[in-house]
Amino acid sequence: LAPATAPAAINDSFASAITVATPFAANMNVTGTTLAGDDPIPPCYDGLGQFGRTIWFNYTPATNGLVEVNTYGSSYDTLVAVYTGNQGSLTPVSGACNDDADEAHRQSMLAFQVNANTTYRILTAAYDSRAKDFATLVLSITAPPLLTLSPASLSFANTAVGGTTASQPVTVKAWNGTVNNISFSTGSDYNVIPSCTSSLSAGSACTVSVTFSPTTY
Repeated sequence: LAPATAPAAINDSFASAITVATPFAANMNVTGTTLAGDDPIPPCYDGLGQFGRTIWFNYTPATNGLVEVNTYGSSYDTLVAVYTGNQGSLTPVSGACNDDADEAHRQSMLAFQVNANTTYRILTAAYDSRAKDFATLVLSITAPPLLTLSPASLSFANTAVGGTTASQPVTVKAWNGTVNNISFSTGSDYNVIPSCTSSLSAGSACTVSVTFSPTTY
């Protein structure tokens, strides 16, 4: 009797790529996946393993912004690369290729800027298709929130009524798309001095200064 062969993931080929929206999370049995003859070799692959077992996803964002892809939790050593274009004529997205996220992870993580209504072809693969731990792909595709504050909260020292603390900076950053009509409101004892306009484009940031001036005991 011939040994049983595990079925390939449904998106094993470019033509059967799964179309996703953010946030997207998958936990997939990929034991039977293969490498097609026209699958590209990711630009970040060092050629030392046996690259293979490719799996495809399509992502078309509605707005400009930043997208993060990671394979944390996968059972094997992964690679992730992002392309635009069509089968046989794919163009790598600059900077959107990763083998190991860091020295502690054999899994991958990358973030890249996207343009609205452009279809991005996300390729996941095994660094070494001969590995015995090749079984489960865990994939996360997320878009950060429109606007973030860093730090998200502030602490001020005890201050006498009528006094004012030293200012503390807060960085305001836009991630996905342009954010308009930005304004800041605080309690009556806090003052915010913005150093930016009321609009931020995707990827840009500004800093506001916050002080504490208690008016009552």
